[in-house]
Order: sequence, then C-alpha cells, then structure tokens
Amino acid sequence: MFVALTQCAASVYQMMRGIIVVITAAMSILFLGAKQYTHHWVSLFMIVAGVAIVGIVSVALGESSTTTDAGSDGPATTLTGVLLLLVLSVSQVVNSSLKRNFSVVTILIHFWLLV
Repeated sequence: MFVALTQCAASVYQMMRGIIVVITAAMSILFLGAKQYTHHWVSLFMIVAGVAIVGIVSVALGESSTTTDAGSDGPATTLTGVLLLLVLSVSQVVNSSLKRNFSVVTILIHFWLLV
C-alpha cells in the first residue's frame, strides 16, 4: 500500500482507499448472501462515482505528487499508483477475510513467507 502512496498524491491515495467499502459489500453479497437495501446501493454507487471521479481526474491532470521530482513520469506514475491501489485494496479485503476465517492457517502462511 505504501508503494502506491509514493506513486500518487496523498489526497488521491486516501480517496481511492474508499473503494474498500465497495469491495467488502461485494464480497458479503457473493460469499455471505447478505441483502443490500436501496440506501446501501445508493451509497455504494456514490462511493464508486466519487472514486472514479478522483481517479480519472488525477490521471488526466497528471497529479503524480505535490512536489516536482526529477524522476517523476507525470500521468504514468499516477496511473500506476491508482491501479496499484485498486489491486491492493482487493488484496487487503481478501486477506482480512481469510484472517477472520482461517486465523491459524493464515498465521502459519505469513510465518512461512517471512522465513
């Protein structure tokens, strides 16, 4: 997640993290069979619209960081950061779900990967 923060502005990073709510809702519908009411769908749509607007505007304007670095590539780094954030958000939700359901197995896998 912090690599994505180096690839885009902090404001874009924080706004793009809001997609975690949508991913969690989608997983609860798919795997738990949770029922979403109209006000849930409206709020999820508003979150998706807000994240899409922030992502598109940041990529279009090339807002890669608040400071100008010599190694900055402009819009490509922001696009990389936005895509990295989306992929890592899905990974974070899946990881937290697995930890809740398979805590011993997940701890052993993390231990094995660290060794």
